[in-house]
Parts: sequence; structure tokens; C-alpha cells
Amino acid sequence: KLTTCFRTLIDASKTTTMVMLVLVGATAFTGVFSRGGGMTVISDLVMAMPGGTTGALILMLFLVFLLGMFLDWTGIVLLSFPIMLPIVNQMGVDVLWFVVMVAVVLQTSFLTPPFGYALFYMKGVAPKGVEIVDLYKAVVPFVALIVLACVLMAFFPVLITGLPSALLGY
Repeated sequence: KLTTCFRTLIDASKTTTMVMLVLVGATAFTGVFSRGGGMTVISDLVMAMPGGTTGALILMLFLVFLLGMFLDWTGIVLLSFPIMLPIVNQMGVDVLWFVVMVAVVLQTSFLTPPFGYALFYMKGVAPKGVEIVDLYKAVVPFVALIVLACVLMAFFPVLITGLPSALLGY
């Protein structure tokens, strides 16, 4: 029906507008943060972490994990990547490897309490009688598998970089 098409168009426009506002806000924040010297301060702080490169990477991935509990992935990427990627480059870490690790860590944070987005989505479609605590228990094996994948990718980076290297000479 024409009215359904019109309602769908309006809803899609609202969603697109919200996403664009997030993009504008994150870009503005990053610009002000960078102009104010925040990038240099954060870079110096991360580079001075105990444990060197490994400690800095663990700190950055942990921060992404914490942000994933509270923010949408788009906001996290737009806020953290302009800060983290130059630091990762400066440390000599493969950017492709880091970005994939961030993506996997985000998947874990979306499944963990207290504010795991995916848990609330699942609660919305779960049958009546399924409590949020039941969902917390149900995601434990999935979180364990994701953590195992992170550990494997950390110790064997070729799992991430092998195929691009073979196909693109990366």
C-alpha cells in the first residue's frame, strides 16, 4: 500500500538522520580533541604503558570492550579509531590485524552484561517466560568461543593476515 511505503520512508529517514547525527558528533569530537592536543597526550600515555606494545594493545582492546558495553559500534569506531590507529601505526603493529581484533572484541562486549546490546535484542524476541538472567547464562559459551578466537588470533596473526597477504601481496 502507498501508506505503508510512506511510513517506511519516514522511518528509514529518521534512522538515517540519527546515524548521520552520530557521525557528525563523533567527527566534531575527534576534531576538537585532536586540535586541543589530546591525541598527543593519549599517544604518549599509551606508549608509556608497562609491557610495551603488548601492554598498550591489551589496554586499547580492553577499552574497546568497555565502550562496547555502553555504545553502539559505529560510535566506538568513530571515536576510538582516529585515536588508536595512529598509535598502532607508530608501534609498528599490523593495522589489519588490530582492526579485526577490535571487531572481535566488540562482538564479545555486545554479549556481556550489564549493557550488552545483543542481550536486549534477544530479550525482545525471546518467548514469554525467558528472563534476562537466562540469556546471560545462554551467551556464556558464545563469549568463551569469541575469547578463544581472540587468543588464537593474538598468538597466530596469520589467521587474520594470511589470506590478504596471499591474495593481495599485503
